[in-house]
Amino acid sequence: MDSMSEFTSWSSDNTSNETNNWSLWCSDVDYSYLASVIFICIMMLMGTIANIGLLVITCLNKSLRTPSNIFLINVIVGDLIYILMRGPVYVNKLLQPLCWSAGLFACKMHTYFETVAQYVCILSLTALSIERYMAVVRGLESRQINGRTVKVVGVLVTWIVALVLSIPMALFSYIPAFVPICSTVRLGELRGLLFDLYSFFTMYFVPLLVISTLYVSIAMTLYKSSHTMLNNTRQDGNNSRQTSQRRRLAMIFVLITVSFAIFWMPYFVYRLYKQAMHNYGRDKPHSKIFDEISAISALLNACLDPYIVFAMSTVYRKNLSKCCHKQSSYCCEKSENLNMNNHNRGNNYHRPSVTLFTSLRAPQSTFVALRRNSPSTMNSDTAL
Repeated sequence: MDSMSEFTSWSSDNTSNETNNWSLWCSDVDYSYLASVIFICIMMLMGTIANIGLLVITCLNKSLRTPSNIFLINVIVGDLIYILMRGPVYVNKLLQPLCWSAGLFACKMHTYFETVAQYVCILSLTALSIERYMAVVRGLESRQINGRTVKVVGVLVTWIVALVLSIPMALFSYIPAFVPICSTVRLGELRGLLFDLYSFFTMYFVPLLVISTLYVSIAMTLYKSSHTMLNNTRQDGNNSRQTSQRRRLAMIFVLITVSFAIFWMPYFVYRLYKQAMHNYGRDKPHSKIFDEISAISALLNACLDPYIVFAMSTVYRKNLSKCCHKQSSYCCEKSENLNMNNHNRGNNYHRPSVTLFTSLRAPQSTFVALRRNSPSTMNSDTAL
């Protein structure tokens, strides 16, 4: 009984000490990374605004809701989810390195959906490279698989595969016994090394290998048929415009893929580095620098993708300027109407003439709007 009581008192003291240590760790705020925190917050704000803006512009314009843009929107959705899931948690990690108070379930769910967003981005790029390969290399034989319905099914398959491949991340997430952090890295353990290798190959190496192979094949096909395409475009100006738009669309996805490969490389290299060198350098200052670089570079990739689209696509830039112009015109029109109402309160004689003028002017503006949006001035095949 004495030994049992001693063990009970020791365990209770140990638990209370552990709880007190956790509260002390969560109460400490590290301001040494304040510059990085400010930079990340600005980057998150700009990335969130750009991604949401791209989604809103696409949803509000029928000309942009094309089958070719479905995978692009899927990438943007994945980027937005990753920014919202990863950014705030990493900022909290910089300010309070040893403080995770949300519990084990929240740790697993956060890690799971963060990984789902990563898989959605790279799998969408892979699916689009397959679609581009079938459209360019296979040519007329692939018309049956390039419809909107098939691409929507492709997006659903992308999400299902991402949800399945992310399950190991949730299973491996844990909170260490004496340190209140949410982690998936188990240094020095075989399963930790296997898990990092699994993430590297399924999320980075294999998809990029498939994408690179398909785009090389596409480039070779376009190079071989360049003279034929040049002769055809000289004969038909409409084909020349469609060819230019398709090339621009392909270039957008190539740049997004290259951006993914460059900015995600530090993340995977650092994870494998920690596993291979767990007995050397893990507590050194340069390890913290590598960790910060890998995390910021991954976030930066998610923030840059919409800016790549706006920079490369004239259609998206025009629609963005139209949205901004409509918003400013709405504000100006509202202000003018308010001033006109205030002016006409004391003089009701001019009100019919103003109404008559606006009623006479409305059909002309309606005609101009219909003319601008007529099918002859829009290209329904590609939106970029």
